[in-house]
Amino acid sequence: MLSYTSFVNTPIDSVDSNSYAQHLAAQPPTHSIIDPDDPPWGLATALFVWVTALMLLAVIPAVAVILFLARRSPGLSPDAFLRAAVTDPVAVLVQIVAVIPVHLLTLGVAWAAVTQFGKRPFWQHLGWSWSENFGFWSSVGLATLLLLVGASLTYFYKGDETDLEQLIASSNAARFTTAFLAAITAPLVEEVVYRGVLYPAAQRVMGMFWAVIVVSLLFILPHVVQYRQNLAVIAVIATIGFALTIVRARTGRLLPCFVMHAVFNGLQAISLVAAPYFTQPTGAGGKEVNAMLFTFVAKFLTEITQG
Repeated sequence: MLSYTSFVNTPIDSVDSNSYAQHLAAQPPTHSIIDPDDPPWGLATALFVWVTALMLLAVIPAVAVILFLARRSPGLSPDAFLRAAVTDPVAVLVQIVAVIPVHLLTLGVAWAAVTQFGKRPFWQHLGWSWSENFGFWSSVGLATLLLLVGASLTYFYKGDETDLEQLIASSNAARFTTAFLAAITAPLVEEVVYRGVLYPAAQRVMGMFWAVIVVSLLFILPHVVQYRQNLAVIAVIATIGFALTIVRARTGRLLPCFVMHAVFNGLQAISLVAAPYFTQPTGAGGKEVNAMLFTFVAKFLTEITQG
């Protein structure tokens, strides 16, 4: 039997320190759980990202078209310059293409705010995953239903042609570039800014109800400027804006919102590209275009319901 004296005099090094070290190494690291509804950034930072996104969208296309027209047609009077900016097909295309760097810079600003310049994970903090009760097909189905409702509104309550529709109609290049932006980059950028960065910061300060209201209104505001001539289109934007924010609030996840937004915009982009080949365009708010969109969405909804 081991005596008390021999036990006390036993050197500590005789303990199997290697086994203990291996046991510690096998334990998972203790990281704090990331909660997308409790972000490490505040409301002031989120509002800074939102304001910066709007400023980039206002400034960069304007600077691009000014540089283009100044180089191609120096000496234009202010009135001639303004007319060329909205009627010259190449000048219009320059403004639309300039939205691509706007979106890239906006994502960069959002990344810097969320990660603190790479110190934190980006997608995890935004909630880029699926909810248990709201997955891919739920997102696709709701987006298609919302688009069907929107197509009905713009079909039966036709408004005036908007400035954006006039720009799109200036050339096929403008039409295709707009469709690309609407389907690919715009859903990602807008969801990251509004539902990814802005909503959780607002929700922590004012609660879910008021955060949904405020973020949805902030989402609608820039679109009112684009579609101010057509109240029906603004109503559609308001509907999708509130729906996306409610989904973010209820699921706590951003990925369903992105898929909904991408499907909603993507189907419109398909209609925008295909419309000239099926009917004489009267603008994206015209009855001919929306009749085709209404039929297309109804058929698509029937197919995914049956499939």
